[in-house]
Amino acid sequence: MLEEADRLIYEAGLQLERDEYMDSAQHAYEAMIKAADALLTTEGLQHIDNEATVREFRSRFFEPGIVFPGFGAHIFKAVKEDASTFDRELTHRRVEEATLFVEEAHNVYGRMRIRQEEESSTKKREARPARIPKAPPKAEPVEEIVDSLDLKGVACPFNYVQAKIRLETMNVGQLLEITIDDGEPIENVPKSLTNDGHEIADTKKVGQHYRLVIRKGE
Repeated sequence: MLEEADRLIYEAGLQLERDEYMDSAQHAYEAMIKAADALLTTEGLQHIDNEATVREFRSRFFEPGIVFPGFGAHIFKAVKEDASTFDRELTHRRVEEATLFVEEAHNVYGRMRIRQEEESSTKKREARPARIPKAPPKAEPVEEIVDSLDLKGVACPFNYVQAKIRLETMNVGQLLEITIDDGEPIENVPKSLTNDGHEIADTKKVGQHYRLVIRKGE
């Protein structure tokens, strides 16, 4: 469902560029619904209708503070708005808000999966008899890429926004790998991230795309 939410965000961006404001705003709203549904599946809930999705998302993720309130509230605002009256500025705002909402859903979903895996590993360790640990072999420290984002096909500024949000969840000095398109993305995204205080540690061209390694700044 999160993949479908990403696709809808991409479609909304293309429609915004074509001045199809109502369709763009609607796809952005649907992307938030899909992202909320993805989180609700972790609670064993399946999609019934949009109203139920918004209601359950509010009670299970927004009110308990599991999602960042500033991003989670975008779906509630979208419910109240009349997209048929949107101009370019309002549609652009809706798409940006939906992008932030979907990215936050990715982050929350990832944290929940990590917690579930840790709980599963703990149960397995407790079930096995204790063993005397062996000293690990010495090795030279190697910088590891701790996260990656595939932003191929994601237009500016949404590619930069997604990379910026993902970096905000990381520690200073950690490495993030992103893949972006040639043209406007490779011209603008590295510059914007550098202006934010991050370091472009490596840049490689892979076919028609670029792979960047970004070190999180302070």
